[in-house]
Amino acid sequence: MTHVIILSRFEPLATGHGGNHRTYQLQWDCIKAFGAENVTRVLASPWRPRVAPSSGRHAVLWWKLRHRLRLWYRNPRKILVREGLYAGHFVVPGLLEDYERIARAAPRPAVCVMEDVRFSDLISLNTKYDIPTVICPQNIESFDTGALRIDARFYNSVRLVDFADEFSILGRCAERLFISKVEAGLIGGLGLSARYYPYQPVGEIAQGLEAIRAKREQNRIVPGLFLIVGTAKHKATKASLRWFFDHARRAGLPQGVRVVVVGKGTEVFAGENGSQSPGFEFRGWVEQAELDDLLSSVCGVLIPQRSGFGALTRLSELALAGLPVLVSQHPMMTMDPIAGVTVVEDDWGAWYEALRQLSHVGEAALEPARASQTQGKSVLTEVLSAV
Repeated sequence: MTHVIILSRFEPLATGHGGNHRTYQLQWDCIKAFGAENVTRVLASPWRPRVAPSSGRHAVLWWKLRHRLRLWYRNPRKILVREGLYAGHFVVPGLLEDYERIARAAPRPAVCVMEDVRFSDLISLNTKYDIPTVICPQNIESFDTGALRIDARFYNSVRLVDFADEFSILGRCAERLFISKVEAGLIGGLGLSARYYPYQPVGEIAQGLEAIRAKREQNRIVPGLFLIVGTAKHKATKASLRWFFDHARRAGLPQGVRVVVVGKGTEVFAGENGSQSPGFEFRGWVEQAELDDLLSSVCGVLIPQRSGFGALTRLSELALAGLPVLVSQHPMMTMDPIAGVTVVEDDWGAWYEALRQLSHVGEAALEPARASQTQGKSVLTEVLSAV
C-alpha cells in the first residue's frame, strides 16, 4: 500500500478559510484511499514558533540574510520590488532536518503531496529517498502574490522571472494537479502535464453545509438580505470588493436590499464607505456560529471577484448549502458550472438588476440543486496510485 506524506502550510480544518478547506480535502481523499495509517501529515507552521528558541537569535538572523541573498540571486530586480514569490519561503530552520527524518523512515512505496511551490527545497530530499513529488498548489503563486500590471514593464519583468522560477519548480515534480481549470490549461499549454483537481466539500465540511441547508428549509429567508464573504488581506479580493462598494456608494443599492459583509480585514471598508453607503453592514471577522446563522437566513451570497488565481472554494460549498449565489464572470472560468450560481457581468448595471431580481425571491430561493460529493476515486488518489 502506498504511503502518503502530505506537506502543507495550512491545517486541514473543517472551519477556517479556503486554504484550510482545500488541505482538509487533500487529507480526506488520501485517508479514504490509503487508510489513516498510511498518511503522514507534515505541517510547516509548528516549525515557525520553534525557529528562535531552537536556533538562537543569531542563527535566525543568519537564515533570514541567506534567504534574502538567495532571493536576490535568483531574481536581482527583487532588490527594488519586495512583493512576489519567495521560493523556499516555508523551509524555516529545522524543517529540512525534520522532514529528512520523516522521508527516510517512511514505509515504501511512498509519495509526497506538496501543497505549495515554496517548499521547493524539499523536492531534492524526495528525489534522494526515491519519493515522487505530486504538487497540488492552491494558486500560481508568482501571479497571485503580485499580478501583472498594464504598462508596468519593470514590475512585470519581476513577476515573469518569478513565474519562470515557479515553472521550473513545477517541472521537478512527478505530476501537477490544479484547483483551477485556468491554471491547469496554462501550465499544460506550456508543455508540462497538468490535471484539474476541483475542490469539493467532504467530511465535516459537507456535514456542516448540509446542516445549513436543513436550517434554510425550516427558517424564513429574509428577502433583500445578502451576504458578502471575503478577505481584505488578499489583494485581488480587496480590489474587487472596493470596486463593488464604490459603485454601490455612487449609484445606490436596489430598494430594500441590505448587504452584510464579513471576512478578515473587511472592516476597513466601513471607514471608507460605511457612512456613505446605506444598506451595508461591515462586521469583519466573525465566528463560525455567526456565519452559519447568516447563511441560514440570507436570500443570497454575492461574490464580486473580478481577478485572481486559484479557485473560490466557497462556490461549491454554497451550492451544497442551498444558497443562491451571484458571482462575477472570472471565478467561473476556473471550474465547471454549478447549480444555483448566477454569473453576472462586470458591469454595475448588471449587478444592480441581478440584486433587484433576487431580492424579491425570498423563500423561493431554496431550490438550488444539491451539490454532489466526489464518487469513487478522486483525481488525486488516481494520480498517487499511478506514480
